[in-house]
Amino acid sequence: MRALLLLLLILCCTFSAYARYYVVKGQVTDNRLQPIPFATVVVKDTKWGTRTDMDGHYEIALMAQGEYTLVASAMGYKSMVQKIALFADTLEQHFLLDDASKSIKEVEVKAKKVDRSEEIIRMVIAQKEAWLSATNDYSASLYIKAVQENIFTPKKKPQNDTVVKPPNLNMAEIKMERYFRAPDKLKEIRTGYQARGNTFGLFFLTTTDADFNFYRNLVKAPALSETPALSPFSYSGLMGYRYKMQKIYNDSAGRKVYQIKVSPGALSNALCTGYVEVYDSTWKVKYIDLEWPAFHLSEYDKFTIRQWFEPITDSLWFPVRQEYIYQAKAGRTSQSGRTAVYYSDIKLKPELSNRFFNNEVSVTSKEAYERDSSFWKKERKEPLTQKEIAFIHFNDSMKVLRQSKPYLDSIDKAFNKITPLKIGLTGQGYYKRSQELRVNFAPLVTTFIPFYIGGARLATFINIEKTFPNKKQVSFSIAPSYGLRNNDLKGTVTAFGMYNTFSRAFFRATVGRDFAAVFAGDSYINMLRRTNYYENTRFELVHSIEILNGLRFNLEAEFANRRSISNYNFNKTFDSLFNQPNQPADFKPYNALYGKVSFSYTPFQKYIRQPLEKVILGSKWPTFTLSYRKGIPGIFNSTIDFDYMQFSIEKEFKLGLVGISQFKVSSGKFFNTRKLELVDYKFMRRGDPYIFDNPLNYYQALDSTFPVFEPYFEGHYLHKFNGAILNKIPFLKQLKLMEIAGAGLLYVPENNLQYVEGFVGLEKIIRLWEARYKIGVVFVTSYANRNPNPFQFKITLDMYDIRRNSWSY
Repeated sequence: MRALLLLLLILCCTFSAYARYYVVKGQVTDNRLQPIPFATVVVKDTKWGTRTDMDGHYEIALMAQGEYTLVASAMGYKSMVQKIALFADTLEQHFLLDDASKSIKEVEVKAKKVDRSEEIIRMVIAQKEAWLSATNDYSASLYIKAVQENIFTPKKKPQNDTVVKPPNLNMAEIKMERYFRAPDKLKEIRTGYQARGNTFGLFFLTTTDADFNFYRNLVKAPALSETPALSPFSYSGLMGYRYKMQKIYNDSAGRKVYQIKVSPGALSNALCTGYVEVYDSTWKVKYIDLEWPAFHLSEYDKFTIRQWFEPITDSLWFPVRQEYIYQAKAGRTSQSGRTAVYYSDIKLKPELSNRFFNNEVSVTSKEAYERDSSFWKKERKEPLTQKEIAFIHFNDSMKVLRQSKPYLDSIDKAFNKITPLKIGLTGQGYYKRSQELRVNFAPLVTTFIPFYIGGARLATFINIEKTFPNKKQVSFSIAPSYGLRNNDLKGTVTAFGMYNTFSRAFFRATVGRDFAAVFAGDSYINMLRRTNYYENTRFELVHSIEILNGLRFNLEAEFANRRSISNYNFNKTFDSLFNQPNQPADFKPYNALYGKVSFSYTPFQKYIRQPLEKVILGSKWPTFTLSYRKGIPGIFNSTIDFDYMQFSIEKEFKLGLVGISQFKVSSGKFFNTRKLELVDYKFMRRGDPYIFDNPLNYYQALDSTFPVFEPYFEGHYLHKFNGAILNKIPFLKQLKLMEIAGAGLLYVPENNLQYVEGFVGLEKIIRLWEARYKIGVVFVTSYANRNPNPFQFKITLDMYDIRRNSWSY
């Protein structure tokens, strides 16, 4: 079998060496530059052709150079013919297809017993271009009310269930002015903001969370799902959905309305389910009630979108009301939420300068948080329910109570009370509310560390933190430890101060003596070896600030005295676990002084401005990082002397229904190595056995950790298909598995190393308690010109961060 596989590999390589392909590729879009999925691109008078992906991209490989004629066509669009001259290895040819809506409007179906649903949807699609053109520049006033109820079901029913408990709700009300200009210019000005309870689980507190515009081919909701949904009002949707007439009725004005059921017809994980309502003759959308594809919901189990359209001009209907209904369940706790959005005072083509739209897409003034009940009574677009009224009354009364001095004193007294449980298990604290001063002590259960470098240790931790009225912070922490085997005292002291909450500008100073790792980011198998450790006495000072939007500057200085730990007594029983001696490296003590400067820049970074903080939304551009680290000789008897510079580029970009890609490339070089110690080496990290590491930072199958000094090239790529492949297979679709694939590239000329790895895997999201995890299995294969590692299987484990609304990779 091995001989057969080797023969096939040789034949494939031989064929590839002699066969040469010439590639023509590009994108097919409509006249609004929106991608057209499932479009056909063929080479006229040949058998060569292909279909575009969900982002309208295509690629055709031809065997010979020459002149060809390409024909691009798609349902609902006029075909386009283009002659090309292919005399290079690659040629880009894009197509822009005109809408064929005029000819569609002339179609008339007279069969009485034929379901007219698809015909009606075609009529909506035919006139949606006019709707998009009319609404590509507008302003509106929005009122948003988001409410979430949390229900806990105990294992046993309480004996006294007659006690009336206050509603367990989270609630927010927002008033804003929204300005939009196609294709993606947006500005929000919040004039009112009131939150009660915990608002982290509430959806759509800003319109940057999603754009549920079903007149576009793809409906994007980044805060809800990484993958967009395919709109039923698109020519691509005609191929993916099934449409069935539910009923025909007359509204209160006597207008005929068609209610059409929408259901997935193709094996895809990006199709909605529900129904839409359309007016006869005018083909205006009246109502939408669709359920988002559950496969892509990270935080919720079910999510429904409802939209009501009303005329704002004689011929233009606009969604003046929207509802988002969502549910989630974790263990015995279930959550159900509803967000209502009301549009009013809609103005088309408002007079706004181009400077009005910038990277600041949303701003909330301090006054917005200080609106009284009369303001909300005037702006509220729907009456409160009895449960919401009860919750508001309870919340407001508790707020008054919680702000009273007797209550605050009682809370502080209870928090500061010394108890055996706090001392032993949870940690003792002290809080002085009048000065916003908090002190925390580590519990006794964390005091004894049985396994550590040099034997068991006794350790503790104390943190002192003060928050000022403007939300600026200072903190001071101390972490001493004592070694029982070697009778050594160690510890660190850290001072931190954030002096600008908007730019996240801070200082941090650290001083102490402790064990340190030669390569702190090494594989866990190497972190068990004492050769990776030394004793370090250091002082470090760090300053970080965002000097311009997207441009962050970091300045670091560090002084260290390093000593070998070869004179320490170690546990021989632990050493017996290794097949080779586990002895630390022996070297002479030395001093080291460092300076480091780094810049990180993300061009055109979008953000939301709150009164005292900045919320980053991201950018279409990658992040560029440049760092320079200098070993400074002479000062404080420092014996090191080196210069190292590193550059990296990283980016996440979404590929529509195909998934999400991420890449990171970096390179570095020592320009001076006159005096370079082992701790200062640049290391390439080996992979962890059995564990799938973050593929954007580490290699999975690299068999050893080694240093590099000359220029190197490091590249990582990860693509998350989010079920785009397996959901086309009926049986596997029920398993709700997600595919990942990626590659790594490492080129180290000084070691004559050329290393390439690739991996594919399956993952599944599971929920434990209130947290979501992603577990899976990945197949990894690699090739290197030396020390090859053919293939292996690894286990993945990732946790969803609800605050960042993302996974770790």
